[in-house]
Amino acid sequence: MPTLAIRPARLKLYQGGVLKEADRVLEARLYAYQRGGATLLEVIDAQKTSATIYLAYSQALADHANALVALEEAAAIWDVSF
Repeated sequence: MPTLAIRPARLKLYQGGVLKEADRVLEARLYAYQRGGATLLEVIDAQKTSATIYLAYSQALADHANALVALEEAAAIWDVSF
């Protein structure tokens, strides 16, 4: 399990380009499909990949939130803001 210090870096990876790149690839596949340059299977694969990336990002957010809560509980303070 990554430490609390690593989690923000993991989130920044997603926010810094991975999510945008997944969207860009999906849009490119849809564009190509609409013009006969890609198959339906390629579009579905791009959708699946995009959904997987967004799911991983959501999990990274949840992991970070859980780590913050655990840290606050261990320190016997509550100063968490998301």
